[in-house]
Amino acid sequence: MLAGDTFDDGAFENKGNSETLNQLKRLTSKFKVFAILGNHDPASQDTKIREFFKKSHIHLLIDDDLNTKHFYLIGRDDISNNPNRKSLDSIINKNIHKPTIVLDHNPSGIQEAMQNNIDLILCGHTHRGQFFPANIFTELAYGKESYYGYAKRGNTQSIVSSGCGYFQIPMRIATSSEIVMIHINA
Repeated sequence: MLAGDTFDDGAFENKGNSETLNQLKRLTSKFKVFAILGNHDPASQDTKIREFFKKSHIHLLIDDDLNTKHFYLIGRDDISNNPNRKSLDSIINKNIHKPTIVLDHNPSGIQEAMQNNIDLILCGHTHRGQFFPANIFTELAYGKESYYGYAKRGNTQSIVSSGCGYFQIPMRIATSSEIVMIHINA
């Protein structure tokens, strides 16, 4: 699952090429590879980004849901690129009774996930601040439980990853790149 910001500010025009496409095709999964868009990706209305993910064999979820054999998956459009995105409540199929996972790039969606009794929400966006002192301000902006890492509040578990890339400035200080491995026992 890719939690957004596959490309950084306009890089899609330069890096959305066949080499990048071929690298993404190498991602494999027992089931499918799923992705959502982040605030640095082109907006979801851009047909080029949708076509790119389709060609890379990655299932792009934009305010959409998918009922798999073991869990129910919802992918949110990014709130920064689409402030009029659908509410989580309007996407959820209330007739499905399986563990529910939400992919929402921005951790500001955690509160809505909690209100809807979501089992697990996966986010990115914060880069864990990327460098000092931005990490301090990022934690203040999102709160200790929503800016990075694992948290459980009520019935909802959340994981906010620092991601494996960076935002504009190609460096990280006092934070690390990461790919999070999650084992779900269904």
